[in-house]
Amino acid sequence: MDIQEEAKSAAEQYRNVISVNEKIKALKKKVRDGTADIEDATEYASLTGKSLGDILTGQIMVLFPEKITYEEARELIGPVTRENYQSVANYVKAVIRGINQADGLGIAALVSGYPENRVEGLAKALENMTVVSKEIMKLWQSFETLSMSTVDDSVRKNIDFRNKLGFEVSVIREFHPEETIQSKHHGKGMWECPWCKSVAGVYNYEDVKDTGNDVWRRHNGCHCVITYKSSEKTDVIYNGMRARAPDNNTSRR
Repeated sequence: MDIQEEAKSAAEQYRNVISVNEKIKALKKKVRDGTADIEDATEYASLTGKSLGDILTGQIMVLFPEKITYEEARELIGPVTRENYQSVANYVKAVIRGINQADGLGIAALVSGYPENRVEGLAKALENMTVVSKEIMKLWQSFETLSMSTVDDSVRKNIDFRNKLGFEVSVIREFHPEETIQSKHHGKGMWECPWCKSVAGVYNYEDVKDTGNDVWRRHNGCHCVITYKSSEKTDVIYNGMRARAPDNNTSRR
């Protein structure tokens, strides 16, 4: 078995799948039109992450039905997770750039780096499975969460940047109910996660900027949206000059 070739095959499948998905195509059009917002970026990451999970769990089940080593897992999932990362990073960067322009700020749109530690964690989880074919589906949603982490981490990076420039920034965590497998197939409606409801709200960034704060956390299957709003009148520095920030900077789109 040539794992490198299988990894290339997974990346090609990923590109093909997301190129024909109608929802993803509609979201790409929004970003081209300049109308996409952070909620769109979160949905884009969710949909592409689900495709990532479908491809990788199916491939691993066929190639390694019993056991897979850490090294094999890393080699197999590496290229396609990087492909997914770049796709989501490009999307959220375009959204953040639009937000900054709409707010009249000549500051850079920042994106987080490739989530190396999360990918390592997935490879270790695969290695630790007793029988891969019986346990692999437990990780399906983890690939969606991995994809969404690029949006979350990039949004946070830009919030921190604004904060350091002098903005007072509010972090907004919006609660979104989840469609579980049971609700999807048995008509039970959307599931409202009690934990997600408990952490939804508006927070001053200074109060929640610690990396361990629950505001930034996401469990598998979570579709909450993390966005932000800047203060109305804060002195900030951009383009090398000190200036008064525009009023009512609502950084959602």
